[in-house]
Amino acid sequence: MIADLSELLRRSLQDRDKPEIPLAQEVEFLRLYLGIQHARFQERLIFECDISEAAASVMVPDMILQPLVENSVQHAIAPRREGGRIEIRAQVRENELCIEVEDSGGEPPRLPFADGLGLRNTRERLRGRYGEASRFELIPASEGLLVRLSIPAAP
Repeated sequence: MIADLSELLRRSLQDRDKPEIPLAQEVEFLRLYLGIQHARFQERLIFECDISEAAASVMVPDMILQPLVENSVQHAIAPRREGGRIEIRAQVRENELCIEVEDSGGEPPRLPFADGLGLRNTRERLRGRYGEASRFELIPASEGLLVRLSIPAAP
């Protein structure tokens, strides 16, 4: 866990001057973060990732997914004795990168609910960078919350 924490800190400082990184690199950062969380939650935290080859190379804002995953850990995994699952899916459709972060937090949340700081900042970062070309949706899922975001998939 200490090695993962060290690598997480190193990577977060390493790319501070880069506004965008490949999605594959963002996912590797998440794997480090979730490795640390796994030490805390053990078998209560299951992480699944399905990133298409085309999506992996698309440039995304640095640390755009971490607040979404942290939100899932805090609100869907931590409060439940049995824990839950976090899934990340990404693919390119019609020159658009579509990313989904879904958790199994038990009951779907009642919408609308107040955005926390992480959700609000993510929405504002996407709007500031891509304007109307981005979408950010919160969708009640069968067992939790689905966050769907879409941005242009420029080569």
